[in-house]
Amino acid sequence: SEESLLDAELDSLARVIPKEIAFRLQERVFKKYSRAETRSMTDQKLRLERLGYDAALLTQLYSAATLDELHDAALRLFRMPQCHLFARELPPQGNQFGRDEAIEQERGTLFARVLPPNVRELSDEQLGNLLAAGRACQPVEFIVIGRPDFTEATRAKAQQFASTYGKPLRLLPVYALCERYVQVLEGRAGNLFDKM
Repeated sequence: SEESLLDAELDSLARVIPKEIAFRLQERVFKKYSRAETRSMTDQKLRLERLGYDAALLTQLYSAATLDELHDAALRLFRMPQCHLFARELPPQGNQFGRDEAIEQERGTLFARVLPPNVRELSDEQLGNLLAAGRACQPVEFIVIGRPDFTEATRAKAQQFASTYGKPLRLLPVYALCERYVQVLEGRAGNLFDKM
């Protein structure tokens, strides 16, 4: 799959196909994914500007290069008055996997983890840590926010996690979170985390 090609080490691919071809294939797939994210961002920014809103927050989410930048932008988004959420930043407990939030909404508490940029794959250890860290909040749902999109393997692990522990786990790439924010401002969604 394209995702497997993108995630593979260049040296591993070079064992199967010539290194130059492997490099060009990876580069082409990366550009395709980048263009898809860029198209989403451009469309969302235009829609916000048409509504009279500043798109700076979306730009910060899409351009975040560190965990702190992505987390701070996501936290500002959660706290926008139009989103009707109460986000409480949880103290970092030496968590190398991301930054956590408890988000209060009508249907209950959500436990959200913001991942460092470019983490597309979640291990069993990371999913176990998510459950352990969120248990105290007694969430109705777990949400993991990342950039760019998650791999198919991670999506499958998330579904397995959800069925094993009886708690929904939603993987939410930044482009989907931003799309939801624009929909809230357009009046097509109640809040960022309503079921899509």
